[in-house]
Amino acid sequence: MNINKNNIMNNKKEAINKLDNMLNDLINTDDLRHNKKANLLSYWLKTFVDYLKWEDTFDYTKISRFKRGEIISINLGFNVGSEQGGLHYAIVL
Repeated sequence: MNINKNNIMNNKKEAINKLDNMLNDLINTDDLRHNKKANLLSYWLKTFVDYLKWEDTFDYTKISRFKRGEIISINLGFNVGSEQGGLHYAIVL
């Protein structure tokens, strides 16, 4: 694959166009399942972009150390199918 700015810009335009069309189709229907998909996809994309920006400034030395038995709040990410996802409480083992 040839990676240059022209190819990147073309891929970006195509991806944004496809995504915009898909989200508009999902939003402009009366089916609540499709509306939910549009909302989840939009939320996921927004969060993923935030994670990518955060990745550049992430400092692992500032991560909190947890002790066994502590109850913490965790983000399990996005569920696929019947997997658990979202914000939950957990006990440190």
